[in-house]
Amino acid sequence: MTDYVTKPELEEALRTHKQELKQELSLEIAVKIAESESRVINQLTEQMRHIETSLLQAFHRYAEVQEVRLKKVESNEGNNSRALEIRLSAVEQDLRDLQLRMQKSGI
Repeated sequence: MTDYVTKPELEEALRTHKQELKQELSLEIAVKIAESESRVINQLTEQMRHIETSLLQAFHRYAEVQEVRLKKVESNEGNNSRALEIRLSAVEQDLRDLQLRMQKSGI
């Protein structure tokens, strides 16, 4: 004997099958979206690390150049200061010598 399916039973079976397919499809889509998000996050994280490294290297190079300039300025100031001290010392000695000569000559 052949089993016949009634129209309401067929419609119910189709409705149930449709819901199951929708749930499976929704789950697959959610998994694919999560995988895509994970890949995007990993790529962005890697790019941000690369940018951060590049910026730190650039700042380090800049700081090294500024440090060299500062040392040069400090060195020049030290040399200028030492040169001024020597010249001032020479002027003071000349003034003492002049004062001694003036005292000896009675002026």
